[in-house]
Amino acid sequence: IKCRLQVQHAKHASTAPTVSCTTTAPTTLFKGPLDAVDKILNAHGVRGLYRGFICTVWREVPAFGLYFATYDFVKESVTNI
Repeated sequence: IKCRLQVQHAKHASTAPTVSCTTTAPTTLFKGPLDAVDKILNAHGVRGLYRGFICTVWREVPAFGLYFATYDFVKESVTNI
């Protein structure tokens, strides 16, 4: 939900026609987190709330694995000094 709220203006800015002499206010898709959940559930169902979850897991699991491995290595190195 947080990510969709953050990028809602960027999506419309990239699809808007380029006009050099006029500026338009960004279109707001969601008014807040609860409105975003309501609109996503109505449009895509529960599955829509988990869109992008697999990509996030593929990014975070190796990162946290490396973090904890490094932490454990440094902790052991410091205690052995």
